[in-house]
Amino acid sequence: MAAAQQIPFNGEENILTLELRALDKTASSWVLALVGAMMMAYANWSPGTAFWLVLWMSFFFFVAIIALVSVHCRKHNLLPGLSDKAWTVQIRAVYLLAGCNWGIAACWLVPIGNQDQALVVTSIVFAAVTLAVPCIVYRAAFNLFQLPIFLGVAAGFALSPFQYSMLLTTGSLLMAVCAILISNALGDQLLAALRLSIDNKELAKRLEQRSAELEAANRELLIENSTDALTSVSNRRSLMTFARALRGNHAIILADIDHFKSYNDTFGHAEGDACLIAVAETLKMSVRPDLDMIARLGGEEFVVVLTETCEERAILVAESIRRSVSKLFDASRVRRKVTISMGVSATTGSPRKMLSMMMEEADAALYQAKARGRNRVMAAAPHVEHRAIA
Repeated sequence: MAAAQQIPFNGEENILTLELRALDKTASSWVLALVGAMMMAYANWSPGTAFWLVLWMSFFFFVAIIALVSVHCRKHNLLPGLSDKAWTVQIRAVYLLAGCNWGIAACWLVPIGNQDQALVVTSIVFAAVTLAVPCIVYRAAFNLFQLPIFLGVAAGFALSPFQYSMLLTTGSLLMAVCAILISNALGDQLLAALRLSIDNKELAKRLEQRSAELEAANRELLIENSTDALTSVSNRRSLMTFARALRGNHAIILADIDHFKSYNDTFGHAEGDACLIAVAETLKMSVRPDLDMIARLGGEEFVVVLTETCEERAILVAESIRRSVSKLFDASRVRRKVTISMGVSATTGSPRKMLSMMMEEADAALYQAKARGRNRVMAAAPHVEHRAIA
């Protein structure tokens, strides 16, 4: 059996590809973030903030559109020239810009608003961080997004006049540190899961390939065990298996090449083998490949098994084979004129004949064909002779 071929594999590139695919599934979070941004703008809208809120919203909208278009391009391979590594640079830039945008808004809006407005701002920016949690699969993007947000919230509370501003500032900073630690821990676990997924796929490919090779080897062994090596027709073992499954009316034609020893001695074994192959091919062309069987019993002796047939048809098939074999010399397939003698045995209703009995009858009919001058077909019972047409 041939050795298993090596399947090209680059673990890090495959992991990066899976990370990008995971990020592509978070596209809906950008839509929700746009909704949250509009809610935050509405809660803080005033004549003094209107211009800056519109400017902030416009920038965030621009970043979100870039992110969504990038996801679409990656999914549909619209920019095949960009490698996965090139895409990661773009992704990091987008998430950093988005995070800075949220962080600047928090740093600006928390100090200038009242406590209710500050609550709305912090709730929405923390919700934005929550929406980005699936990005932990690519932790660089997540950290570039969440860190500016927490720092912006901390700065906003530090600048605010609220009673517990320093406590809220400290809490925001601690949340930033915890978010980094959690993202790194979860990122490692997800990365390990991705590696395991890739390893499993690699193993599945190798097992599938090995299974296919074993299946091919088994088919070759089956063919070797059921096929005659020289003529490529079935062998005796395959004949026995086929015969056990026979039902209904069928017939056996036992065929023997006339004076084959003389042919072999005259022209040599190589030419003798060529003669056997030519006769076997003639037999195969004379039967129905999906219903009948040709087998080589040994030497120059063959057997034809015809299913769903009667004695009359079996005799006609045998006569057709005899005439075709006698024309092999005219077609330059053999070195001299070759003839074949055949005995036919067919089922005659109940009780059903065993293969061994039919083989005996066909062999007896073949013996009579040889005794009566060869190049003829003899039926087992009744003993009907079909002479060659001169």
